[in-house]
Amino acid sequence: MKKRSDIDAIVFDLGRVLLTFDPLPHLQKLYPAALAERMNEAVYASRHWAEVDRGVLTMEEVVARILRDAPDMAEWIQPALDSYFDMIRPIPENVALLPKLKKAGYRLYVLSNFGESFFARTRACNPFLEQFDGLLISGEARILKPDVAIYLLLLHKFRLDPARTLFVDDRRDNIDGARAVGIRGICYSYHEQLEELFARDA
Repeated sequence: MKKRSDIDAIVFDLGRVLLTFDPLPHLQKLYPAALAERMNEAVYASRHWAEVDRGVLTMEEVVARILRDAPDMAEWIQPALDSYFDMIRPIPENVALLPKLKKAGYRLYVLSNFGESFFARTRACNPFLEQFDGLLISGEARILKPDVAIYLLLLHKFRLDPARTLFVDDRRDNIDGARAVGIRGICYSYHEQLEELFARDA
């Protein structure tokens, strides 16, 4: 792999880019379809879960708020949360790109919406994360993507030139947030997209 002449640093999101994260199919393995959909809405799609990623609520506080909103699901919510890490796994073909990118001369970073305690355990279970030059996690920064403040923090913390930095995320709104501060972005949808991008020179 040859380093592109127009990019110095590549910033990766984690969920659905380097790590699997798809709550509904996971919950459907545990519960009947209708209940799984309600669980997903009550937990992972709730405004409370975002506060875990923002780092302003503990998991105990979030569970209490979820149960307040959906008291009829009390017996199922904690077991579902206990199985959270079962759906967090490396995406092998994308993780395999990382050493190739490092060898080509790119600096590699992570920018991800992730609860602080959840990320600590995820990092301990995924040694590939240690090859990054820096990691910025929303739960530690107390800022969520796509708030432009977290992209400005990224640039400042790691001294990145936005025009020579590429951000890879699976959500369009997060890419738009990066572009608002001059960072280049690609909305990830399939592995070959990355292979093609990094296989060619600018």
